[in-house]
This record gives sequence, structure tokens and C-alpha cells, in this order.
Amino acid sequence: MLFNSIRHALHWAHPLRWPEACKRLFRRWRGIRWCRSVATTHNASGNLYRLHAKELAEAEQRVQDAPEKLGGAGNLELLYDLCEELEAQRVIETGVAYGWSSLAILCSITKRHGHLWSTDLPYTYLHADQVVGIAVPARFRSSWTLLRGADAERVPHALADAGTIDLAHYDSDKSLEGMRRTSHLLFEALRPGGILIVDDAGDHLGFQELAWTLGLKPVVISHQGKYQGILRKPS
Repeated sequence: MLFNSIRHALHWAHPLRWPEACKRLFRRWRGIRWCRSVATTHNASGNLYRLHAKELAEAEQRVQDAPEKLGGAGNLELLYDLCEELEAQRVIETGVAYGWSSLAILCSITKRHGHLWSTDLPYTYLHADQVVGIAVPARFRSSWTLLRGADAERVPHALADAGTIDLAHYDSDKSLEGMRRTSHLLFEALRPGGILIVDDAGDHLGFQELAWTLGLKPVVISHQGKYQGILRKPS
């Protein structure tokens, strides 16, 4: 993780990148400020860790042994509980890394013979692609389709295969433009009553803008210093 942080800092060190860096910092300041003003917390059921302790422990061991360090786990209980609430069977997520969110979703939907489609952009550094999705155990792999490539290319493929979906989890391109483009596609594909979750909703005001455009009241969850935005499609 330290090496990734240094690499990220060097990426923005060139003076020609400073204007864009300042723009992103300002967007993030506004996004966090808004999220903080409306955020609530998720009253987790605890069922993910109670019912799937074995899968989580085995995944943690595989992640610890991984040759490349990627991102953290995120709000897994929120994902699991929403899948359970919806009795979800068809789910699409963008952004995989180790596959923690994939694991949480699959722990729920495989009980109903569901399927998860995940998209993830290939990594540019050594060994990273070898560990994408390693949190997902072999027994869940038949219920999981991993599509490697950019959202603009792979999300339409996933939607064509999945059809109407119960839940969508957006956790990939953190730019305002990327979130605008893909979140609208995912929301349109939801069934009535389905849910869109946007991770890192504090990165900019894109989630607030999406809710306003759709005329919906958003829910923002605060978890370990980050924010998840939730929109439910009207029934």
C-alpha cells in the first residue's frame, strides 16, 4: 500500500498535472462536505460475518499471501444486507481489486442461484492482475462473470447478458465524468425497487447530481471515513 501511495503521489507531481489536481481536490472538498451534512450509518445485521465466517477467513488468508497489495474491503455488510433485503439474484458491480465486494454479494445471491457480473480495468503494474478477485472462493466462481476492461466497453456487455438487475454497485472510475456515464446506465437497468450503490460518493458531487436529475431522495451511509450513496428505483 505504501508503494501504491508513493506511485500515486508521483503521478500528480508534474506541474502540468497541478490544475487537474486542484480541480479534483475542490470537487472532493465539496463532495465530502455535502455527504457529511446528510450522512447516516448502516445498522448492520451482522449476518455476513456470522453466517460466512469461514469464507471471509479463508479470503483474508489469500489476500495476506498476495504478491501485490490492492485496495481495502469497504462496507461489506451494507452490500450483503441490501442483497438480502432485495432477495437479489442478478447483480452488476464495477471495480473488483481483491474481490471483497464480490465475495459479500456472492455470499448472498448464491443462496438463490443468482449471478454476479463484475467489471475491472486491467492493472498496469507487476503481479496485480494475478490477484484480482482472489477473495472469491472456487465454489462461487460458477456464479460469477469477471469482465476485464473499461466500464464504457464492459458494462454494456454485462447489461446485455444480465438484462434487468436487482442491484448495482459502482466502485470503479472515480472521475466525475466516468461516474456520470456509468451510473446512469446501471440505474436504468434496475428493476422497480432495485438499488444502486455508489461507493466513494464523497469524491465529488456526481452522486448528488444523479439523485437530483432522477428526482430521488438519496441515502448516504458513512463508514470508516468514506461514504456510500444509495438510490432506490421507484416501484
